[in-house]
Amino acid sequence: LMAEADAIAAALQAGGVAPGDRVGLAMRNYPEWMAVFIAVVTIGAVIVPVNSWGQAADISHALGDAGVRLAFLDEARYQGIADWLAAEGVTAVIARPSDPADPRGMAAFVAPYQGKAPAPVAIDGGDLALIMYTSGTSGAPKGAASTHRAICQALYNFEFAAAAAAMCNMETIAAMLERGFEATSLLAVPLFHVSGCHAQFLTNLRGGRRIVMMYKWDVERALEYIEQERITSI
Repeated sequence: LMAEADAIAAALQAGGVAPGDRVGLAMRNYPEWMAVFIAVVTIGAVIVPVNSWGQAADISHALGDAGVRLAFLDEARYQGIADWLAAEGVTAVIARPSDPADPRGMAAFVAPYQGKAPAPVAIDGGDLALIMYTSGTSGAPKGAASTHRAICQALYNFEFAAAAAAMCNMETIAAMLERGFEATSLLAVPLFHVSGCHAQFLTNLRGGRRIVMMYKWDVERALEYIEQERITSI
């Protein structure tokens, strides 16, 4: 994952993406989503993950409002807003394109940079890292901005809460640990929401825990994963 993130980051820098630039991310739950997120924030750019359950107009609104000039999309999201991307001059990189040889695909984008790392970038805690869009309960969705410090603080908060919960439930936690299964979390919520991005992806990345991803929620499939992958938390 980190090697792929490095290659994406190096490719972005080679393409002129600089600190503060907005990079869109319109994709359902795929490992590529995580690699792109890491790559963008590593080089000081601002990641804009949009609601991939939304209609084409919702996705294009968020990308346009944030001022992205480049966006990573899966095939379905790309097909939905391809005309808008072309009209606005937004470069599209497609994860898992229907044609694996598509020159707009992520494989082609990173191929020249495999094994390479991005140039180091100075990042301050107060620098903008993330713009997530609200559900738009009053009018159009609004961009909610987070700095690097804010995201790190959120992760510390999650860890503190988890430690407190463990201290209050020591017998339960001990019983889970004694089973001997590798710490493995089932990701059953969308990555474009803080519940998937912060509470699952980033906390597990920081903790070095394995993640089993679901493309979408399905009870029968979830039970299969829990059994097959020895899921320890959901």
